[in-house]
Order: sequence, then C-alpha cells, then structure tokens
Amino acid sequence: MSRTHVAAALCTSFLLSLGCAGMSSDAMPTTAWNQQAATQLATELASQFQTLYATAYKEPEMTGQQSAEQSTLNDLRVLSEEASGLAKELSDGKTMDDTRHRFQRIQEVARDTQVSDSWEYLPKEFTAQADTAFSLVKQLDAFYGTR
Repeated sequence: MSRTHVAAALCTSFLLSLGCAGMSSDAMPTTAWNQQAATQLATELASQFQTLYATAYKEPEMTGQQSAEQSTLNDLRVLSEEASGLAKELSDGKTMDDTRHRFQRIQEVARDTQVSDSWEYLPKEFTAQADTAFSLVKQLDAFYGTR
C-alpha cells in the first residue's frame, strides 16, 4: 500500500470517527421538542442579544481596547441577527431539523465570544447581562441536543 493510500485511509478513518462522535448519546435532546416553548425561548434570546448589541454599539469605549470592542460588537451583531432569524423561522413553523443549523451557528459564536480574550475587558454589568442570554442558549440546547 502506498503512502497516499495509507494517508487517505487514515484521513477517512479520522473523518468517520468525527461523524460518529457527533452522533453520541450526549448529542441527544434532553427535552422533547416543543415548538411553542422553543419559539418563546428563541424570541427571548433574540431580544436579549439585540439589547446587548444596542448597548455595546452605544458605548463604543466600554473597555478601552479598540480591537476587543470591535470583536465583541461583531460577535453580538451576528448573535442578534442569527437569534432573530431563529425566532422568526420557529414562529413561521419551521421544525427543529429545519432550524438546527442556525442554532448551531448561535452556539458556535456564543461559545467563541465567551472564551475570547476580548470578553475579559468588558464591564461586569455587561457580562452579567450577557450571561442571561447565554443561559437561554443552554436552555434551547435541551431541545436541540447539539452539545
């Protein structure tokens, strides 16, 4: 077997293991799908992220770190837009499977935002308000089971 075949086999094996890992029981929803409850949570989430974005936009010098502020503002804009889109799709009757990709995007950006270096420079009042929004993401995850 050539090196190319070995590399291809290893790569395929690795990719398959990633796919199987994503299907573990940890990724199963812990709460039965409830369209009305998910829509309500998504609507509340959209409102929270819109408020956070508006606050950050109005206070451009929250940290004194321009790059940190710009990064946070961009993340909050994305979260606000994605959460609003999720709320609209759910209220329009889109299903869990239809909206899973958008929810996963929200999770990804929220997770990245929380662990970014810029987050540590933000005022405690702001991060406390953001924690409320992030807890709503966790509550929605009970329906999607994506973590």
